[in-house]
Amino acid sequence: MKTRAYLYPPRVVSIVLMFVLSSPASAQQATTLHPLQPIDAMTAIFEAFQSYPIVALGEGPHGNEQGHAFRLALLRDPRFIETVNDIVVECGSGRYQALMDRFTNGADVPETALRHAWQDTTVETSACDRPIYEEFFRAVRTLNAGLPRLRRIRVLLGDAPIDWSRVRTREDVHWWGVRKGPHAVHLIETEVLAKHRRALIIWGDGWLQGRGTAERVFINMLDGPGRQRRVFNITSALWTMEPFVAMEPDAQSWPVPSLARIAGTAVGARPLATFFQLPPSPGWNLLRMEDEFDAMLYLGRRESLTISKLPPSLCADKAYVQMRLKRLALSVPQARQGFTDAFRRACSLPPYNQ
Repeated sequence: MKTRAYLYPPRVVSIVLMFVLSSPASAQQATTLHPLQPIDAMTAIFEAFQSYPIVALGEGPHGNEQGHAFRLALLRDPRFIETVNDIVVECGSGRYQALMDRFTNGADVPETALRHAWQDTTVETSACDRPIYEEFFRAVRTLNAGLPRLRRIRVLLGDAPIDWSRVRTREDVHWWGVRKGPHAVHLIETEVLAKHRRALIIWGDGWLQGRGTAERVFINMLDGPGRQRRVFNITSALWTMEPFVAMEPDAQSWPVPSLARIAGTAVGARPLATFFQLPPSPGWNLLRMEDEFDAMLYLGRRESLTISKLPPSLCADKAYVQMRLKRLALSVPQARQGFTDAFRRACSLPPYNQ
């Protein structure tokens, strides 16, 4: 569940923003932009499925409990089973697809086997180990228990099917990591689009960017140039960001949850770099928010954000802790110490140097 770690140098970002925001075209456009208008989030998502076979819902900050609560409410809305066939998740290894299919269809699956589905992704960190992800899978199972087999929701595990028993080096992890996007796209093409089904994608917001670039990124593989638009793209990250709060102070009085379309608004006209860290690749500095996202999901005031924590029972599992520390040691060198320290704090472990 990696987001891009690339950063523009601050000077480059400043120059790009000054150029874009001070240009005559931008100044003229600003007089015709309309404000964001909040609408009922669930109704808007179900309506989007009438025009698009795929709705991609950015997760926002990984592990945030507000996004999880919204996804559960969406799943439990009676319109969901009438509209959606599949849910494609980032926090799930394709290696365990058959196991997840059995579980969500009501079969008895041991906990020790099931947890590999979200613990054994291509991500070295504990991001997917938070209890909200297991809770979501169990909510799908509960929903399906009351439905006929042909109406049941299928969960598609979108991460590449890494085999950790064969991983020895950082290069091994990287080999699987670059296959994550192609694996998810192939899954969606064959299991959703080819079968004329509809899918909700739950994915990191960073993976949903890159429309309009020449890069073979996740969203372009699904919805790139030369194809009819198939994805309605929603970001769930903006409500937690200071630039958004400064631009849209009235949003703090919106109903929770709300959805707002981005095209033609001041937020939509802003460079993507106003809100997200971008890779230093050609074309990314020219992207606007409305080029990348169709709408934003609002989940409350910025200060209301809470992050799901690892349960004490998991941190007390010595085998789990050893596994996670071993994998963290294979992280990219620039982030290895930070990731490891964060995990140790999350599980109240002593610092590495003690």
